[in-house]
Amino acid sequence: MMRAILFASVVAMLCAAVALAQGLAPPAASPGTTGSPGATDSLGATDTPGTAKRSIADPAQGARFEALSIQTTQVPSRTITFRAQIADTPALRRRGLMFRERLAPGQGMLFIYPSARDASFWMRNTLIALDMIFIREDGYVHRVHENAVPHDETPIAAGAPVRFVLEIAGGQAARLGITAGALVTSDTMTKSLDAAAQSQ
Repeated sequence: MMRAILFASVVAMLCAAVALAQGLAPPAASPGTTGSPGATDSLGATDTPGTAKRSIADPAQGARFEALSIQTTQVPSRTITFRAQIADTPALRRRGLMFRERLAPGQGMLFIYPSARDASFWMRNTLIALDMIFIREDGYVHRVHENAVPHDETPIAAGAPVRFVLEIAGGQAARLGITAGALVTSDTMTKSLDAAAQSQ
C-alpha cells in the first residue's frame, strides 16, 4: 500500500513539473506565419494561421472608394461613371489588383501619384485581364492599354508623364468608348492636384 501511495505521489509531481515547464515555454511559431498570429507585413496583409492572406486593398479592410466620371470623345459625348478604389500610397499602388478573382463592370482602381511620371505596370499575380487608362495631370487620357494579359510581367508604360492611372476590367474601355482624349474627373483627383500646387 505504501509503495502504491509513493508511486502515485511521484507521478503527480512529474505531471505538475511537465505542466509548469509547458506554461513557461514560449509558443512555437505556426508554419507559414511571421511568428505571431495576426502579425502585419509591410503591405498591410494579415497572416493568421488557417486563413489565406488578404490584401490591404480588400474592401473589408477599410479601402476607400469614390465615384469618378469619364467624358468620352464620341459625338455626341457621353459621361460614364465608375466606382473606383483609391490607391494613393506606395503599399496600395504596389498591391494594386493582385489576387482579385473578379472586377465587376463599373468598378476599378484609381492609382494616384504625388507627381507626374512615366508610370509603368505589369500583371504579376494579377488573375484577370485589365484595361489600363493612363491619365495626364490635367485629367485627359493620354492612352489606353487594353486587355493586359494576366500574369504577364512585360512592362506596360504610360509613354508620357501621367499623374493618374485607372484600371478597369478588360474590354470595358472599348465597349464604353473610352479612348485617348477622354476627360476623367473626381474629387480625390482635384484634391490631389490642389495639395501639390500648395506645396510648391
